[in-house]
Amino acid sequence: MIALKHWEDPGSLSALLSGVIYCIGMFLCTAFFNVPLNNALAAVSPGDINTAPIWTHYMEVWTNWNQLRTLSSLAACILAGCALSKPA
Repeated sequence: MIALKHWEDPGSLSALLSGVIYCIGMFLCTAFFNVPLNNALAAVSPGDINTAPIWTHYMEVWTNWNQLRTLSSLAACILAGCALSKPA
């Protein structure tokens, strides 16, 4: 929000994009995809012999969302660095 208030300042666009990408790509992705997958896996009985398909699904889907989280966090970090490196 500070970036919007000081829109004319150098680096404000980078700061805004950094925050948006981080919130959507990392935080919301975690809340809506990774956490529910973790909870579903936690509900599976360790002794159940039918867990292989559940684990396969979990590993494929969770890993894809985790890669998005990682790339989003990296992009947000780079943009934040760009925003901080702009001369005042």
